[in-house]
Amino acid sequence: MDLLRDNFLKLSPEVQEAVLNSAGMPTPEGETRNLDDPPNGNKYVIALVSVSLSLTFTLGLLRMWVRTIQVKKWNIEDYLGFAAYGPYAGSVWVMVSCMHTGGFLVHQWNVRIGDLLDILYILIILRICYVLVMILAKSAIILEWTRIFVPRGTRNKFFWFSRAMLVFNIVAYVVLIIFSLISCVPIQKRWKPWAEGKCFWSAKSLDVTTAWVNLFIDVFILVLPQRIIWTLQLNTGRKIGISVIFSVGLIAVACAAGRTWSNMTLDYAGDTSYDASINTIWGWSEMTCVLIVFYAPGAAKAFTKQGVFHGMLSSLRSWRRLDGSKQSNYQSADSKGYPPVDTSSSQNLTATEMEVMRSHGHHRDAEVGFGDVGTGHGITRITKLETRVRSASNTSTDPVIEHQHPWMGDRR
Repeated sequence: MDLLRDNFLKLSPEVQEAVLNSAGMPTPEGETRNLDDPPNGNKYVIALVSVSLSLTFTLGLLRMWVRTIQVKKWNIEDYLGFAAYGPYAGSVWVMVSCMHTGGFLVHQWNVRIGDLLDILYILIILRICYVLVMILAKSAIILEWTRIFVPRGTRNKFFWFSRAMLVFNIVAYVVLIIFSLISCVPIQKRWKPWAEGKCFWSAKSLDVTTAWVNLFIDVFILVLPQRIIWTLQLNTGRKIGISVIFSVGLIAVACAAGRTWSNMTLDYAGDTSYDASINTIWGWSEMTCVLIVFYAPGAAKAFTKQGVFHGMLSSLRSWRRLDGSKQSNYQSADSKGYPPVDTSSSQNLTATEMEVMRSHGHHRDAEVGFGDVGTGHGITRITKLETRVRSASNTSTDPVIEHQHPWMGDRR
């Protein structure tokens, strides 16, 4: 690289081309150089990108359906979250370009210097896409969690912590992206060492700083709702269930930690192509997880009682249950000489009354009739049911959670 920085422009075009076609570093003892078809990990990255795109696209589409068709309202976090998919899709180009320029998990002695310089340019594009995804998606997550956990018109600690983190998230990433663009003047000097200009700080110092800031924000977002979840007056099982939903971000935190470790151990003067591939995989995985954290809770509402999928599944189950019940009743009636007993209506009535009693928090007596009065051998049976439902506290009932949670209820 010293040759490229100091004397490259003084070389003849033929020598310049020969230098760019040479290996990026000397071949270690015991290794064999392969510049034409080196072993790589492209197949693993193709699988990762395919699964990631499928998950994020499906969940994003479901959330868009819910907000547009079911809720019929978009909040500011929806616009931010869906806008984040733009730079995320742009990062797909980065992943594909890396596969065709050197490849993933390829040691630098198997990479030409010209390809290595192209990789440096591609990674700058990835850094910009990464920062844009994070500033948009994390802002959307913070805003949505404020909407979920802070009652309207309330200005509690959660609200102010969320607002402070929102400002920090925006300012930090804006500063980082500016520093990335002006780290070298002109910026081309970052991937063309021979260009006239100056670099003010190393790429490693910038990457390590970005990684630590990003890890801090991820941990804060993960921890932020846990206190409220565990102070709800719910049974332990429900608390764990809700906590797990909001802890999907654990995977994002793990990816952020892996990326931080990768940046700190990356040797920019050593086997950079191999180490940078690992760092790129961590960064892509983290972007995917952050988008899933935002899309998944909103998409889940498509499967609630008001959701289109729940209605389809319920209709299918009801049809199968009704069909099986009728066959069973007619067989029983034929064998015993009794008229058929229609239990489906009574079961539906009981379920409805139970839901009403549950939502209103009172007890009542319900008289449910099973069967019809027939002639001859008709049977009439009156069953008296008494159901008592304990009214919950103002801060712990399921309806309250459904009211405050946009994918468990109808809060808009």
